[in-house]
Amino acid sequence: MSTNDDSIVDVSSHRSSNHRPSLIESSAIAPLDRRIEKKISGGKVSIEARLDLHGLTLEQGFRRVHDFLPSCHDRGLRTVLIITGRGREDKETLRSGLPKWLGTAALSGIVSGLCPARRRHGGEGAFYVRLKKSK
Repeated sequence: MSTNDDSIVDVSSHRSSNHRPSLIESSAIAPLDRRIEKKISGGKVSIEARLDLHGLTLEQGFRRVHDFLPSCHDRGLRTVLIITGRGREDKETLRSGLPKWLGTAALSGIVSGLCPARRRHGGEGAFYVRLKKSK
């Protein structure tokens, strides 16, 4: 089968040069429902647990998240905050890794959504994670 260079389409020309896909867009986990996000940021739904990943390597962060979320789910918690820090844009960071980790087989069954936290909860360096109801 031969390839014809004329059939290749440059999709980058179809987007504005300022468009950067969000971390949520590249995740297998759905964005948090807008109503729930407003309730969390407004204080009507409380954050039931927090995990701070500052200073950890990607591997350490991955392990902590994979221990923390199932534990929260087993205890019937629904809304947690995971603080990743902002990291550097020129390399893989905890912030960019988290949405991918939530899409793994071990976590996708218990996570219903995520979104970046509001400034008072860590802003760009943190995420609200909503867990599914435990059975």
